[in-house]
Amino acid sequence: MIKLNKTIAELSSYLQSKEWLYDDETILSAEKPGDGNMNFTLRITTNRRSFIIKQSREYVEKYPQVAAPSERVLLEAEFYNLAGTVPQLKLMMPNLIGLDQENSIMLMDDLGKGLDYSYLYEEGNVISEADLLTVIYFIAKLHTSINSETTSQRIANKKMRELTMSIFLNIRT
Repeated sequence: MIKLNKTIAELSSYLQSKEWLYDDETILSAEKPGDGNMNFTLRITTNRRSFIIKQSREYVEKYPQVAAPSERVLLEAEFYNLAGTVPQLKLMMPNLIGLDQENSIMLMDDLGKGLDYSYLYEEGNVISEADLLTVIYFIAKLHTSINSETTSQRIANKKMRELTMSIFLNIRT
């Protein structure tokens, strides 16, 4: 498995090898789009567009001592593909541009700089009613559109559930 880094020359080489850059496209910058914990994630800005590249590795990016399933980004891509079959959900999610299964790398649209809602963990902060209604709409549409009655496809993510439970149990003790 290759390991992506922030070096523009190496990113350019990788993206060109996958034919994910246009012929006349050059990378202008690569920056971390937020304070994510799980994956190596960059916002790539080129002379033509910006997009997000994400790689899941065999550990949690922010805490390399914590093992994690390296295929988690592949399961995330499965989710985007499945949810993208519902027009109302597709409008609210990034498009998947490319997927490198061998290296657990996903390329997707950049939805722009926005809030990650981590401020909600701080005491006294609340989500706005408009944002809450958007989240409720998305979850309700997801729940009613993609379920055991509407699709036979399953996204098995047992390893991530086990990791989450392990972290939760360690926090509580």
